[in-house]
Amino acid sequence: MRNFVITLVLGAVIGFGCAKAIDQSATASEAEVVDIAEDNMVIEPGTVLAIKYLAPKEGVDIAEFKKFLLEENYPAWQAAMPGTRPYLIEGDRGDKAGELAMLWVFKDEATRGNYWDSEDGSNLESFDKIMEELSELLEKETSYRSIVGGTDFIVQ
Repeated sequence: MRNFVITLVLGAVIGFGCAKAIDQSATASEAEVVDIAEDNMVIEPGTVLAIKYLAPKEGVDIAEFKKFLLEENYPAWQAAMPGTRPYLIEGDRGDKAGELAMLWVFKDEATRGNYWDSEDGSNLESFDKIMEELSELLEKETSYRSIVGGTDFIVQ
């Protein structure tokens, strides 16, 4: 299986200096840089980039956690939420070097609005249904990590 590593230089916007996004089909031994457009998720004005910082729980095997996210969890969420794509990103340089985050790309604000309220960010019924459908994956994911902050950015 080919590994796709997308290098995203998002600078101070996400606080990572530089970050690398690891695609679902990733294996640690094969790396290749590809255009994010290969997956029809083009970053352009209006695209929403949601950054959620992940804090692995004490004793978690990081390699196992990454494998779970990339091979099981993120593909399921992407399939359940058209117009979105989650990526695992890892700090490469700067004050977040070595830290993990999820970069969730939404085609636009309307796509994000299909799942979360635009005013307060609360879950909409559509997202609650997806969470129910994917509850086993969500339970497994939360056994590995906590989310310790995040921000949604709109590409200008």
